[in-house]
Amino acid sequence: MIKPTCENFFKWKEAGIPVKEIRCDNAGENTKLEDRCGSAEWKLNIKFGYTARDTPQQNSYAEVAITTMLLRSKAMMIAANVVFVMRYKLFREAITTATLLDALIPIEIDGVTKTRVEHWCGELPGYAHHLRTWGEAGVVKLKTKTSVKLDNNGITCMMVGYALNHRPDVYRMWDENTNRVHTTRDIIWLKKMFFAQTT
Repeated sequence: MIKPTCENFFKWKEAGIPVKEIRCDNAGENTKLEDRCGSAEWKLNIKFGYTARDTPQQNSYAEVAITTMLLRSKAMMIAANVVFVMRYKLFREAITTATLLDALIPIEIDGVTKTRVEHWCGELPGYAHHLRTWGEAGVVKLKTKTSVKLDNNGITCMMVGYALNHRPDVYRMWDENTNRVHTTRDIIWLKKMFFAQTT
Protein backbone atom coordinates (compact mmCIF):
# COMPACT_ATOMS: atom_id res chain seq x y z
CA MET A 1 0.00 0.00 0.00
CA ILE A 2 3.00 2.33 0.42
CA LYS A 3 3.73 3.19 -3.22
CA PRO A 4 0.06 3.68 -4.27
CA THR A 5 -0.53 5.85 -1.19
CA CYS A 6 2.48 8.03 -2.00
CA GLU A 7 1.27 8.31 -5.59
CA ASN A 8 -2.13 9.54 -4.38
CA PHE A 9 -0.54 12.01 -1.97
CA PHE A 10 1.64 13.32 -4.81
CA LYS A 11 -1.38 13.75 -7.13
CA TRP A 12 -3.22 15.69 -4.43
CA LYS A 13 -0.17 17.85 -3.80
CA GLU A 14 0.10 18.62 -7.52
CA ALA A 15 -3.61 19.49 -7.56
CA GLY A 16 -3.11 22.02 -4.76
CA ILE A 17 -4.70 19.94 -1.99
CA PRO A 18 -1.67 18.51 -0.17
CA VAL A 19 -1.92 16.16 2.80
CA LYS A 20 -0.38 18.02 5.73
CA GLU A 21 -0.76 15.60 8.62
CA ILE A 22 -1.48 11.89 9.13
CA ARG A 23 -2.45 10.24 12.38
CA CYS A 24 -2.23 6.46 12.55
CA ASP A 25 -0.96 3.63 14.71
CA ASN A 26 2.73 2.75 14.58
CA ALA A 27 2.33 -0.48 12.62
CA GLY A 28 5.26 -1.38 10.39
CA GLU A 29 3.57 -0.36 7.15
CA ASN A 30 2.75 3.08 8.59
CA THR A 31 6.31 3.79 9.74
CA LYS A 32 7.54 2.67 6.29
CA LEU A 33 5.00 5.02 4.72
CA GLU A 34 6.40 7.89 6.79
CA ASP A 35 9.93 7.06 5.66
CA ARG A 36 8.87 6.86 2.01
CA CYS A 37 6.86 10.12 2.16
CA GLY A 38 9.94 11.94 3.46
CA SER A 39 12.36 10.29 1.06
CA ALA A 40 14.20 12.12 -1.72
CA GLU A 41 11.94 10.31 -4.19
CA TRP A 42 8.71 11.88 -2.90
CA LYS A 43 9.53 14.90 -0.63
CA LEU A 44 5.91 15.13 0.52
CA ASN A 45 6.62 16.97 3.81
CA ILE A 46 3.81 15.26 5.74
CA LYS A 47 3.74 15.35 9.53
CA PHE A 48 3.01 11.93 11.08
CA GLY A 49 1.50 11.48 14.53
CA TYR A 50 1.21 8.04 16.09
CA THR A 51 -1.43 6.81 18.51
CA ALA A 52 -0.69 4.64 21.53
CA ARG A 53 -1.51 0.94 21.45
CA ASP A 54 -5.15 -0.03 22.15
CA THR A 55 -6.32 3.58 22.32
CA PRO A 56 -8.68 4.12 19.37
CA GLN A 57 -10.00 7.25 21.09
CA GLN A 58 -6.74 8.98 20.09
CA ASN A 59 -7.80 8.63 16.45
CA SER A 60 -11.54 8.73 17.03
CA TYR A 61 -12.49 10.41 13.74
CA ALA A 62 -10.98 7.60 11.68
CA GLU A 63 -12.18 4.85 14.03
CA VAL A 64 -15.75 6.16 14.00
CA ALA A 65 -15.64 6.68 10.22
CA ILE A 66 -14.64 3.07 9.60
CA THR A 67 -17.50 1.78 11.75
CA THR A 68 -19.93 4.23 10.15
CA MET A 69 -19.00 3.16 6.60
CA LEU A 70 -19.40 -0.50 7.58
CA LEU A 71 -22.86 0.11 9.05
CA ARG A 72 -23.96 2.24 6.10
CA SER A 73 -22.90 -0.43 3.63
CA LYS A 74 -24.81 -3.05 5.60
CA ALA A 75 -27.87 -0.78 5.66
CA MET A 76 -27.61 -0.31 1.88
CA MET A 77 -27.53 -4.06 1.33
CA ILE A 78 -30.49 -4.60 3.65
CA ALA A 79 -32.48 -1.85 1.90
CA ALA A 80 -31.63 -3.49 -1.44
CA ASN A 81 -33.01 -6.84 -0.18
CA VAL A 82 -29.63 -8.54 -0.66
CA VAL A 83 -29.82 -11.97 0.96
CA PHE A 84 -27.17 -12.69 3.56
CA VAL A 85 -25.09 -15.12 1.48
CA MET A 86 -24.83 -12.56 -1.37
CA ARG A 87 -23.61 -9.78 0.92
CA TYR A 88 -20.08 -11.17 0.91
CA LYS A 89 -19.96 -10.84 -2.89
CA LEU A 90 -21.32 -7.30 -2.90
CA PHE A 91 -19.75 -5.86 0.25
CA ARG A 92 -16.80 -4.23 -1.52
CA GLU A 93 -19.10 -2.42 -3.93
CA ALA A 94 -21.43 -1.35 -1.11
CA ILE A 95 -18.72 0.07 1.13
CA THR A 96 -17.07 1.86 -1.81
CA THR A 97 -20.39 3.51 -2.71
CA ALA A 98 -21.10 4.35 0.94
CA THR A 99 -17.74 6.11 1.09
CA LEU A 100 -18.43 8.08 -2.11
CA LEU A 101 -21.84 9.13 -0.78
CA ASP A 102 -20.30 10.13 2.56
CA ALA A 103 -18.28 12.74 0.65
CA LEU A 104 -21.57 14.42 -0.30
CA ILE A 105 -22.72 15.02 3.29
CA PRO A 106 -22.79 18.75 4.13
CA ILE A 107 -20.69 19.82 7.11
CA GLU A 108 -19.75 23.19 8.56
CA ILE A 109 -16.08 24.21 8.78
CA ASP A 110 -15.12 27.70 9.94
CA GLY A 111 -18.71 28.89 9.47
CA VAL A 112 -18.95 27.61 5.88
CA THR A 113 -21.38 24.80 5.06
CA LYS A 114 -20.45 22.65 2.08
CA THR A 115 -20.21 18.96 1.30
CA ARG A 116 -17.11 17.22 2.62
CA VAL A 117 -15.69 16.88 -0.88
CA GLU A 118 -16.25 20.56 -1.68
CA HIS A 119 -14.38 21.56 1.48
CA TRP A 120 -11.53 19.33 0.38
CA CYS A 121 -11.19 19.97 -3.36
CA GLY A 122 -13.56 22.83 -4.10
CA GLU A 123 -16.15 21.14 -6.32
CA LEU A 124 -18.67 18.35 -6.49
CA PRO A 125 -17.68 15.17 -8.34
CA GLY A 126 -19.64 14.37 -11.50
CA TYR A 127 -21.48 11.40 -9.99
CA ALA A 128 -23.18 13.78 -7.53
CA HIS A 129 -25.41 14.96 -10.38
CA HIS A 130 -26.36 11.42 -11.45
CA LEU A 131 -27.28 9.64 -8.21
CA ARG A 132 -29.20 6.37 -8.34
CA THR A 133 -30.41 3.98 -5.65
CA TRP A 134 -27.84 1.32 -4.77
CA GLY A 135 -29.34 -2.08 -5.66
CA GLU A 136 -31.58 -0.71 -8.41
CA ALA A 137 -32.23 -2.96 -11.42
CA GLY A 138 -31.39 -1.96 -14.96
CA VAL A 139 -31.05 -3.73 -18.29
CA VAL A 140 -27.49 -3.40 -19.58
CA LYS A 141 -26.95 -3.61 -23.32
CA LEU A 142 -24.56 -6.43 -24.18
CA LYS A 143 -25.41 -7.05 -27.83
CA THR A 144 -22.69 -6.13 -30.34
CA LYS A 145 -22.42 -6.18 -34.14
CA THR A 146 -21.14 -9.76 -33.96
CA SER A 147 -23.93 -11.06 -31.70
CA VAL A 148 -26.37 -13.64 -33.06
CA LYS A 149 -29.60 -11.95 -34.18
CA LEU A 150 -31.84 -13.82 -31.76
CA ASP A 151 -29.59 -13.29 -28.73
CA ASN A 152 -30.92 -11.08 -25.95
CA ASN A 153 -29.98 -7.43 -26.43
CA GLY A 154 -29.15 -7.07 -22.76
CA ILE A 155 -29.29 -8.54 -19.29
CA THR A 156 -30.80 -7.32 -16.05
CA CYS A 157 -28.05 -6.20 -13.69
CA MET A 158 -27.82 -4.45 -10.32
CA MET A 159 -26.48 -0.93 -9.84
CA VAL A 160 -23.59 -1.27 -7.38
CA GLY A 161 -21.68 1.98 -7.80
CA TYR A 162 -20.34 4.88 -9.80
CA ALA A 163 -17.60 4.47 -12.39
CA LEU A 164 -14.94 6.98 -11.41
CA ASN A 165 -12.60 8.30 -14.12
CA HIS A 166 -15.49 8.03 -16.61
CA ARG A 167 -18.28 10.39 -17.62
CA PRO A 168 -20.55 11.24 -14.66
CA ASP A 169 -23.48 9.13 -15.93
CA VAL A 170 -21.51 5.87 -16.11
CA TYR A 171 -22.39 3.22 -13.54
CA ARG A 172 -21.06 -0.08 -12.22
CA MET A 173 -23.64 -2.78 -12.93
CA TRP A 174 -23.29 -6.25 -11.37
CA ASP A 175 -24.26 -9.30 -13.42
CA GLU A 176 -25.47 -12.05 -11.10
CA ASN A 177 -24.96 -14.77 -13.73
CA THR A 178 -21.27 -14.10 -14.32
CA ASN A 179 -20.43 -12.23 -11.08
CA ARG A 180 -18.85 -9.54 -13.29
CA VAL A 181 -19.32 -5.79 -13.07
CA HIS A 182 -20.08 -3.94 -16.30
CA THR A 183 -18.99 -0.30 -16.53
CA THR A 184 -21.62 1.33 -18.72
CA ARG A 185 -24.05 4.15 -19.32
CA ASP A 186 -26.17 2.07 -21.74
CA ILE A 187 -28.82 1.13 -19.19
CA ILE A 188 -32.60 0.99 -19.22
CA TRP A 189 -33.65 1.51 -15.62
CA LEU A 190 -36.49 -0.76 -14.48
CA LYS A 191 -37.66 1.43 -11.58
CA LYS A 192 -37.43 -1.45 -9.13
CA MET A 193 -34.82 -3.14 -6.96
CA PHE A 194 -32.80 -6.02 -8.42
CA PHE A 195 -33.62 -8.34 -5.52
CA ALA A 196 -37.29 -8.68 -4.65
CA GLN A 197 -38.34 -8.01 -1.08
CA THR A 198 -38.74 -11.18 0.96
CA THR A 199 -41.46 -11.54 3.56
